[in-house]
Amino acid sequence: MDLTVLAALVIVLIAFLVARGVQLWPSYKGTIYQELFSSFLEYFWRMRFQHDLSSSSYLKSKIGNHRIVYNAILGKKGSKLADFVTVFSEHGFVSICSMPYKGDISSSAGQGKWKVMQQGKTVRIPSPLVLMAQQKQFLSKTIGGDIPINYVIAFQNGSTFEHVNSSISVVTSKDAIEELCNMREGGVGPDEVNNAFEAFR
Repeated sequence: MDLTVLAALVIVLIAFLVARGVQLWPSYKGTIYQELFSSFLEYFWRMRFQHDLSSSSYLKSKIGNHRIVYNAILGKKGSKLADFVTVFSEHGFVSICSMPYKGDISSSAGQGKWKVMQQGKTVRIPSPLVLMAQQKQFLSKTIGGDIPINYVIAFQNGSTFEHVNSSISVVTSKDAIEELCNMREGGVGPDEVNNAFEAFR
């Protein structure tokens, strides 16, 4: 093959990969995916080429055998209210409610809306506790209740929680994954991990 043609093909391939990377970057930067995976390169490769985000080399180095599943809760008009990342591992099961907000978070009693304040502006958002209750019901029906599941609410990194009163842990995405990596409950075997993953699928 002519070297000029080969060089042109390489340039086209690189341009294609860069374009796909730029397209995918916003879904990674500042989100919980940035904490789940070792790098954008791993996320990009698994998303675009393997079409499989069910495992992470970073988590494997921290907690060993694991599987990751994803689901979302939508509003009445189809808008996404929250993403859920659930990790099945031999150290325990964790479901993280990932809220797409950053700022000073204020909780509300009961089912009332929470508030996010950033740069002097306040946004009212659905209560993560209500969303988490829906997630608990969903997982109970999907994988059963044989193995207890820990629940965590995660806001974007840089958020503060001085005005939050919650029965469920409320932290940043970074801290949520750190809690996951430090969990050592045990008592879960590889069969339970695989069975939960297959039941969810």
